[in-house]
Amino acid sequence: MIKYIPYDNVYKEQIIELLSVLWPISKKEKNIYFEWKYLNNPITSEPLIFLALDSSNNKVVGIRGYFVAQYFYKGEKINVAAHSDAIVHPDYRGRGVFEKMTRFAMEVLEKKQLVHFYNTISNDSWPTSKGYLKMGSVPIGEKKIMYKISPLKGLLIKENNYCEVSQEKEVDFIYELRKHSCLDKLSLNYTKEFTNWRYSNPVSNYYFVYAYDKDNTTPLGYITFYKISSNRIFILDYFYTDTKVFSTMLKEIINTTHCFLIQTWSISRNPDEIKTLKRNGFYSFDKIIRKIKKEIQPPILIRPVKREYDTQDFFVGELDVRLENNWDIQLICSDGI
Repeated sequence: MIKYIPYDNVYKEQIIELLSVLWPISKKEKNIYFEWKYLNNPITSEPLIFLALDSSNNKVVGIRGYFVAQYFYKGEKINVAAHSDAIVHPDYRGRGVFEKMTRFAMEVLEKKQLVHFYNTISNDSWPTSKGYLKMGSVPIGEKKIMYKISPLKGLLIKENNYCEVSQEKEVDFIYELRKHSCLDKLSLNYTKEFTNWRYSNPVSNYYFVYAYDKDNTTPLGYITFYKISSNRIFILDYFYTDTKVFSTMLKEIINTTHCFLIQTWSISRNPDEIKTLKRNGFYSFDKIIRKIKKEIQPPILIRPVKREYDTQDFFVGELDVRLENNWDIQLICSDGI
């Protein structure tokens, strides 16, 4: 008989062992990563990970984890759980374990009111997305990506004295900029505690670009990114006080890393932001990529944390969370990196 339970530390070793299929890192790194991701997240008072257990031998046969981030809108804090690590042991597949485990998690989370919505920002699988659609999720929008090609790799760009690339996370710097960003949409709540935790992922290497004024005292903007390869980077998050600052930071990235290709998500960007990206050399190659891959990216899905919901449950105040442009979605909101 299979039963479904919330996380219990007794099963930690079994959980990590089953997750090994999804995490191609060393055993030591797996333990550290698990603790960072599920046990140390400052947003939740308890680990949001649920288990399928074979009661005949006390064996963990399924895992359903959630990556929780907190969003902010007009003074209201909204916890959103992204569907994250999920796996069913090969010997137990085809029995409906995944769906039952997910529905059990929904019942627990609804009762405890730990989160308000689910999303699939961390999910890239069409079969899995179809399962969530079946369980009541609705699409926000496609994960669109824009690309900037720099064939000269920074060779003609002069160094900027008021902008620097570093691997040191400056939590106060990011917080100082983000605390004044009053957006008319759901955006990540950049508390110092959350920002410090998010950029402490033990198995990822993050890079930070910081821009100051001429006196080197006032923060003007930042970009965070990671390297896919020596020639290719992906922007995780960014903020700027002026479009010229954004341009300067991009030039500094190219000058410092000598990268050939920069990528960034463009989902939820308003028309003015898309224009800014295009002015800085970012373009969408969606049509070409679709022809090559012969598929489109699965959309980001959203669902209220309720077994039964109605239309009003998709609203935060007057804001409809089913609309793409009512979100400020950055790659850092996911657990993919």
